[in-house]
Amino acid sequence: MSQREQREPYAFPEIAEILIEIFLCLVVPDLVQATGVCRYWRSCISGSKPLAQRMFKHPPKHIVDGENPHFEPLIRESGDAVILRSDYEDQNLWSLVRKFEDEFLTRLRGDMNTNSMILDTTLEDEQSCTSDENTINQYDERMSDIRSGFRGVRIQNDIPVGWPVGLRELHCDLCDRWHTNFLFQNLHPLLRFLEDITLCIRGHGSQVMIKLAIVSSNLAPRTCFEHSRSEAVNFAHHLRRLCLAVGAGGEGVATDSVAQPRITKFVTEYGLVGQNEYGLTLAEVTPLLLRIFRNHLVEWRWELFSIMMNRDKVSRLRSARIDTAATYPTTKDWDDHMRAFPLIALDWVMTVAMVDLIMADVTTWESITTQDVGEIRECWISL
Repeated sequence: MSQREQREPYAFPEIAEILIEIFLCLVVPDLVQATGVCRYWRSCISGSKPLAQRMFKHPPKHIVDGENPHFEPLIRESGDAVILRSDYEDQNLWSLVRKFEDEFLTRLRGDMNTNSMILDTTLEDEQSCTSDENTINQYDERMSDIRSGFRGVRIQNDIPVGWPVGLRELHCDLCDRWHTNFLFQNLHPLLRFLEDITLCIRGHGSQVMIKLAIVSSNLAPRTCFEHSRSEAVNFAHHLRRLCLAVGAGGEGVATDSVAQPRITKFVTEYGLVGQNEYGLTLAEVTPLLLRIFRNHLVEWRWELFSIMMNRDKVSRLRSARIDTAATYPTTKDWDDHMRAFPLIALDWVMTVAMVDLIMADVTTWESITTQDVGEIRECWISL
């Protein structure tokens, strides 16, 4: 047999058929590694349409074009919802939300350029940062006005009853904004772990904004913190696999589209923007996810440390917050929680250290643990 015949993808069709059946049992990160084993394996994977769809090389069957293809369509009640009061009284809720969010996403970091780029606020000049800040503040004020237009609507006869139909379908408790649910099945398989993470993705058309919130409220019960710690470790494992797959570049993974239909603008809560008129790639969005995750952990580690340093002030919050009083009905419940808080905070420090270990072989990851865990432990126990 000639060398050319040996390089043909199905030179041994029986073997290829068996290999494809095996490959179909693998998850995408393992498929990426399999493409780097030899040319024959790579040819088998690229020559199989089901595997090509699995690898995001062909559009999935469920993809349809539409005005807002990445989000669930509105139910009738949501589309007809009207703002009850404020400056926007009697105006359609969804029309205003769409208008303000479209303007915000389009203006942030300027108009779309033909070349792909990842922008960092630390690299922008002062004038640009000021412009972005004004855009964000204006957006927040408009959304706040819309929300105030429904003040008291969830309370009937002094009893909380929740949002009525039409508002409940649009309001996100996580980001405190109005949007429909994101269709995670449109994302590249290496990104679909995001569906199991506490976050929200909102936007319109090919522009999206992501907010990550894998850490519980600092006043939440200890069980919530335990869940969040588990979620942070899970996020780190998936993010590591994503980074290594993109870094390896097997079968052109780095240049794969982030989503199908394409996403052209990706905005994060920390002032990071990725945009590409031709559709963002995994190589462009992965650094943004790294930054979101790292910034989130840093922010919350020091938030917990701040609570530890100001426990007396924090202790007085129980009487001032309805949600806290509901979680801790008696003063004893609250005092017990505050006494346990040093260990809760220490657990989070240990979790951050574990994340650093998981991400150690990701070259672009910057270690968060800058102080020995033992020293922090002694410091907090002494408080």
